[in-house]
Amino acid sequence: MPHIVKSFDQDLNEIRNVINQMAGNVESQLSYAIQSIEDRDSILARRIIERDIKIDSLYERVLDLSIRLFALRQPMANDLRFVISTNKISADIERIGDQTKNIAKASKWLAEIPISKNVLSISNLSKLVQDSFKRVVNAYNEKDSDRKSTRLNSSHALISYAVFCLKK
Repeated sequence: MPHIVKSFDQDLNEIRNVINQMAGNVESQLSYAIQSIEDRDSILARRIIERDIKIDSLYERVLDLSIRLFALRQPMANDLRFVISTNKISADIERIGDQTKNIAKASKWLAEIPISKNVLSISNLSKLVQDSFKRVVNAYNEKDSDRKSTRLNSSHALISYAVFCLKK
């Protein structure tokens, strides 16, 4: 239901758009990180590491927009829950972005050593991570908080496991 003050809806939509942009960047970073491992491409890995700054700046943008919204609009009920959950989600998405940077760093290291079977098993794990992340973003856009929380935790766990495997 739209608010009486249209700029309030615009502020909420701007936050949602920044989150979606952030999620899109993380999704592509994750895909590139996997590609850098599979192709043993240290140049792509370096680009991934450099692009993490964009994700960090989008995270800061979400926080700034949220603070501005709290100060100017004083959200209540559903709007308040939306803003608070968006801040938590943005922190998790930013952390997943950091993990893709860690995967890229590991990929640079992997590019220098002989091929092993472990790299092949990471390919299967990476597909699980990508699918899980896509479901989280879809749940966010569908405003399904139960699915959102469960899937975000599983995505974070899968990515942490992938980084753990790479460190082995």
